[in-house]
Amino acid sequence: MNNDVNQIPVRRSERLKAKHMSTNLACNVPNSYLEAKNSADWQNWEFAMKNEFDSLNKHTVWEIVDRPAKTKLVKSKWVYSLKQSDNGETKYKARLVGAGFNQIKNKDYLESYSPVVNIESFRLLITLASKLNLMVRFFHVKTAYLYSNIEETVYMLPPPGFEGLVGDEKV
Repeated sequence: MNNDVNQIPVRRSERLKAKHMSTNLACNVPNSYLEAKNSADWQNWEFAMKNEFDSLNKHTVWEIVDRPAKTKLVKSKWVYSLKQSDNGETKYKARLVGAGFNQIKNKDYLESYSPVVNIESFRLLITLASKLNLMVRFFHVKTAYLYSNIEETVYMLPPPGFEGLVGDEKV
């Protein structure tokens, strides 16, 4: 007797599918440059790092200078992630971050600031827009954090894998 005919297919929630997919994606994300370089997806990670590096150069985020003597240098590190687009395509992302956790407040820097909207303010604005029948548009700026100026001079070591592009004794 064939029981396959009488079986009803199991429905899966789209939310659960997305959660399962993001869990699978997270398992394939390297934790360091060395892990990325030794992974089977090295070409994708390298392309993502080059895109990030080009974006930083395009927006003149930094100036390459001679390494100053007796100055504390901030290490740099790549942070990797995989993003799933709506059409199911997997995108490889690499972000260059300064490892500022080895800095000391009031010695190496005076304050920290992140331009993030307060959730209560956001909800108020959305409610007002709804009540006044206003159109609301959202957009995402990939490199928004890059556009704020800092008063302090920060010397950062070149990112792993890009030391040759920056030059010897350059930061």
